[in-house]
Amino acid sequence: MNESEALLRSAYQIASRNGEDTNWEAFKNSLEKELLESKGVKYPCEDEQLVLRATCTARIYKISPSE
Repeated sequence: MNESEALLRSAYQIASRNGEDTNWEAFKNSLEKELLESKGVKYPCEDEQLVLRATCTARIYKISPSE
């Protein structure tokens, strides 16, 4: 299993637990590392603009009010 797949599985489990009992800092760092490396940027990266380019997305997930 590659790192990307492991992170997706972790994200799914976190969502299933509604974020409870999660080491958010470690998860964020793992995500940042994988996203930076996928763009060819070495982790850790001190250049805030490179980090933003590698980690931001136009997708926004919102909770819809139940009907």
